[in-house]
Amino acid sequence: MLIYVEKKALTYPITQQILAKFSSQNVIEIQHYKNLFDQNMWDYPLLDCIILAKQDNISILDTPPNYGFPGKSFFFKPAINCISHCEYCYLQGTFRNRFPVFFVNYDEMQLAISDKINLLRTSGYDWQITFYASNYADLLATEHLTNFHQHFIPFFEQFDSVLMETRTKSGNINSLLPHLTKWVNNTEFAFSLSPISIAQKYEHGTASLPNKLQAIQTLLSAGARVWLRFLPLLPVPNCPSEYKNLIQTVRESIDIQCISSIFIAPLIYNHSDYAKILQKYPNSPLYTSLHKTSDNLMKMPPSFYDEMEFIFRSWFPEKDILRDFR
Repeated sequence: MLIYVEKKALTYPITQQILAKFSSQNVIEIQHYKNLFDQNMWDYPLLDCIILAKQDNISILDTPPNYGFPGKSFFFKPAINCISHCEYCYLQGTFRNRFPVFFVNYDEMQLAISDKINLLRTSGYDWQITFYASNYADLLATEHLTNFHQHFIPFFEQFDSVLMETRTKSGNINSLLPHLTKWVNNTEFAFSLSPISIAQKYEHGTASLPNKLQAIQTLLSAGARVWLRFLPLLPVPNCPSEYKNLIQTVRESIDIQCISSIFIAPLIYNHSDYAKILQKYPNSPLYTSLHKTSDNLMKMPPSFYDEMEFIFRSWFPEKDILRDFR
């Protein structure tokens, strides 16, 4: 595997930690990550390289309307692109290639997050502030390389009514466990779960369902906060039965009472990403049921979503079922 490193990123501790895991013969210095990342190379083998870079302008982005929890919430980008490959993922319409990019200036990201929190607090905002870390990459899947959570879990613990969500389709928790305690209050691990048949067909390189469920129960036993994410809900044949079987397996495998929250969400794209997805998978049955809404999004019909929401509410009567893009 090749490692491309921006010259300005070389001196950062995270860069040095990652490089120490590989042979120096595989390291190539570059001026700017976009010189490689912006090349149209989507079909290039996924794991042939990673890119280490410094994020010059730290992005703390507002979430879209009706996303996640109520209150002020933001995306930040410690990395972009996943090491797994889900065919339906909106990132396929966002980026030109699949090379994972890891931003190594953690201290500057944390400063930008602190500034955002302080600005809201001094303006009189006292409710929860949520930061979503994993909407551009699966950070848990690469924790053994980047130590992201080992740096950011303690950072978020210093604030009141502030939460970081880290979303994953991985079961890669071994390097994280020694650093967890029952006093981790401000980080929640959100596991995205799909029926086995869907994962095998569309979620290439992700952890198996048993592996994820074992990781969830291990984290719960360690005192961590865990969310369940059933998203995106996909319109596959025998869809209700597929998801009922998934829910039954989940209930039999983990302690549902210890789960912090359950979210569901539909398959959804903006019009630009939808057009690019269709170019990549013109014959996929996943996208034929999507329709354009008044806000220029491509969504499933309301009837599909209402049916799926009824199923989840019926099978999780003890939990609130929350909806993304409601």
